[in-house]
Amino acid sequence: MKLKRPGTAAGYFPAILLLSTVLLLALILASLGQRSLEREKALLFDLKGKQAEFIVRSLASASRINVLMLDPSSRYLERFVNDAAQAGEVVFIAVYDHMGQLVAGSHRFDPDLHGMTVAEIEGRLGSEEGTFFLDNYPDFGKVYTLVRRFFPFDRSWLHFRMLGIPSIPGITDDEDPQGDGAGTYYALVGMEAADLDEAVRKGTRQVLLNGFMFLLIGTIGFYFLILVQGYYSAKRALTDVKQFAVDVIDGMAEGLINIDNMGILRTANPEAEVILGIGKKELVGKHWREAFDDKAWEPAYRFLSSGTPFYDLEIPPGDSNRPYLRITMIPVRGETGGVVLFLRDLGEVKSLQAEVHRSERLAALGRMVAGMAHEIRNPLNSIRGFSQHLQSRFAADSVERRSVDTIVREVDRLNRVITELLDFSRPKDPDLSQIDLNEIVRSTTVLIEGEASSQGVTCVEDLSPGPVRFLGDGDSLKQLLLNLFLNAIQAMSDGGVLTVSTSVTGDRAVLTVSDTGAGIDEVDLDRIFEPFYTTRETGTGLGLSIVHRIVQDHGGEIRLKSSPGQGTTFVIRFPLADK
Repeated sequence: MKLKRPGTAAGYFPAILLLSTVLLLALILASLGQRSLEREKALLFDLKGKQAEFIVRSLASASRINVLMLDPSSRYLERFVNDAAQAGEVVFIAVYDHMGQLVAGSHRFDPDLHGMTVAEIEGRLGSEEGTFFLDNYPDFGKVYTLVRRFFPFDRSWLHFRMLGIPSIPGITDDEDPQGDGAGTYYALVGMEAADLDEAVRKGTRQVLLNGFMFLLIGTIGFYFLILVQGYYSAKRALTDVKQFAVDVIDGMAEGLINIDNMGILRTANPEAEVILGIGKKELVGKHWREAFDDKAWEPAYRFLSSGTPFYDLEIPPGDSNRPYLRITMIPVRGETGGVVLFLRDLGEVKSLQAEVHRSERLAALGRMVAGMAHEIRNPLNSIRGFSQHLQSRFAADSVERRSVDTIVREVDRLNRVITELLDFSRPKDPDLSQIDLNEIVRSTTVLIEGEASSQGVTCVEDLSPGPVRFLGDGDSLKQLLLNLFLNAIQAMSDGGVLTVSTSVTGDRAVLTVSDTGAGIDEVDLDRIFEPFYTTRETGTGLGLSIVHRIVQDHGGEIRLKSSPGQGTTFVIRFPLADK
């Protein structure tokens, strides 16, 4: 599985997302601002056009009033044009007839600079009655100009012509009823563009300001959302990391204890509680001197006082019931500081080491015993043969005959011991076949029921519901059970309960034999499997040695639990047969 290194593209995702969002907001705001400016500009442009249209209609009205006042010189129209041109947004006003002659013009209108020919006007108008456009003049700059074709009089005013009243330049408001174009006039109205430009600039500034504020607020808000999201993501990640660390520490096969800079125990995992035999509540909050007051901890005091790390320091059990320990201490980096103790239970390791040493001693002792047994058996056979010869020489009820019988019995007893020694010293490969441990137990229990009953011992079988099959030597296993059963019966001189049970644990067949007898002293536990070691006056000290050898021949392991007055329990584990 590939692990992502820090600094990959995934780490830049929030920054990229923020930048993309800002750019998107900028584009949206620019588009909205542009549309707003265009709309405002169109509204102002339309307002200018309507103002100019109003002036043109006013020119037509002024023209009609001029006719009614019988002023063929158009002085009233001229005054109206100049008065209308005084409005703040009007730059100039001019009226042309169909021949291109200037009928009336405002004071600021210069025909040479601002005027247009009829052809230019018609080119601007096309088929329209009027057009509004932006033009640039040398003295005025940018000016919105309305060019409008108008007819001062429509058909309702034809009676003036019929009465012989001559046409007044600039007065006709409708198309020529005669079709000669003489009633057509053109109005040029120039409107200020500066105020429109200023309004557009103000609108642009306002749009930019609004856009900037909106963008700033949006960016800050979005950044705040990212920060909040990052905070909660970091919080969730930290929670996950903490939970992961707790799960790892609680699931460790080693004990772990954290000690702060003040020497106070801050935490202990479940394995540490099991190893030390002390609950977490009793450990946490104590100073290490109070928690580890056993003299066996003295080798670690110097390191704990100075905070110096150490590795694989072995602490013996001392006066407590805890196992043999191997301790490692490392410092904790960071602001919290302190140290961490790792505790490893060496009880199993020490047991295995003792088992190896015991096996080595037994092997050496077995070789020595084998040589001695051969040397002893030969003279014993001679003694027994000579004693049997003497038996025939004495009367059956004589003192001499009883003495010779005693010699024969003792020689036979020594032969049995030598036979057991040879059996012990000549381990043979077991004759393995698939057996059922339950059947072996049942057939062996029957053999000792009579002796057990005579000693007031009750035999209890607690066997597995199903068969417990593995590869084993049935005869050797019966000998193993007989030795354990007889030892248990002899240990319960005042009666008791002998319990034998079978079970399957993992890939092991488990045989347990326990009694309620006197138990074994702690000083004798390490030597219980040694040949000739016995605490009974009539024992040979070879029974448990043979049991130990049979277990080893089957690739199994044997464990012993015993306390004085609490009885003894043997737990034997054999590898199961492959299915």
